[in-house]
Amino acid sequence: LKNTRELAAALKAAGTPVETAEYPGVGHIGLVLTLSRPFRWRAPALEKMIEFAGRFDAGAKTVAACVR
Repeated sequence: LKNTRELAAALKAAGTPVETAEYPGVGHIGLVLTLSRPFRWRAPALEKMIEFAGRFDAGAKTVAACVR
């Protein structure tokens, strides 16, 4: 979280829009695990990633259909 917060602050200071998400009780490895079906209940990280990608690429809808 320290690195995420520091990077977000630096980007904001440079005038770049930033969005971050923190999931209590979910560390780095836990966050990666939430991308796999058995652990998706722990945090909505995959949904947030698909939503973010969808803002820039219509192909994200295809990805979303594949992972559900």
